[in-house]
Amino acid sequence: MDFPHGGPPPIKRDDGLRETKDLHEKVWDLERRLEKQSVTLQAVCTLLEEKGISPAALLAEVRRVEQHRASAAVKPCARCGRAIGRRQSACVYCGEPRVVESAFEEL
Repeated sequence: MDFPHGGPPPIKRDDGLRETKDLHEKVWDLERRLEKQSVTLQAVCTLLEEKGISPAALLAEVRRVEQHRASAAVKPCARCGRAIGRRQSACVYCGEPRVVESAFEEL
């Protein structure tokens, strides 16, 4: 990107501090959410083990799902046929919402 006078506009100190604070808050929120997911996952694993599903079987299924997700990361747009990434909610070319086949695609 070309900027007039050879560079981007300088960031004012107050803007930089505000942006830093916002980023710290976002990181803190993500860490909190990750901890909640970790606790929930640990509880689910305990319940599965109590129901007779071994940790080895669970790990094998996690690896199978990881491989499936890695190979299915991109879907074609229903309207224009261009690729829609897994993290995108709509096609960047035509705006068509991404077709969701499973609740897990929303995670």
